Amino acid sequence: MLNDTMVMKWHSVGEEMLKLGNYEDYFFQSVTLKDDEQAIVYASIQGRFLVDFIDAFVDLYEQPGTKEIYTYRNNTVKLTRQAQQLIVESEKCGRFVYPFDDGFEQIFIALKRYLTKIKRDNARVALNDEYPQLASRVYWYEQLNCRT
Repeated sequence: MLNDTMVMKWHSVGEEMLKLGNYEDYFFQSVTLKDDEQAIVYASIQGRFLVDFIDAFVDLYEQPGTKEIYTYRNNTVKLTRQAQQLIVESEKCGRFVYPFDDGFEQIFIALKRYLTKIKRDNARVALNDEYPQLASRVYWYEQLNCRT
């Protein structure tokens, strides 16, 4: 069972870029998903990876199975929904198991916080292709919660 104090968050070492003129390159920076301070997933280029990662979660919500997300430099991330468990496996970070509903909720909450933070730091980042795609997935998640 997940610890009640667990807080997942997305973090990029390139967040200082948002305050500079080259914000268009922000989604080419690395990103890490952390559970408290433990790295669960890492991608050296975040843009397409984040979209693919979240899309895999949407697919797993609709039908259990396994999804693989390929990242730059061949760091494959595998997501598996098996019964009511979420298994996150990363070549770089290892294997983590969560109750599916809790892990699903935490990852979407973390994405919403991440998008809010980067847009607050530089609203122009919302003009990048990846931002509206990710924001639409957060909207999907929020609508899903309204129905339940």
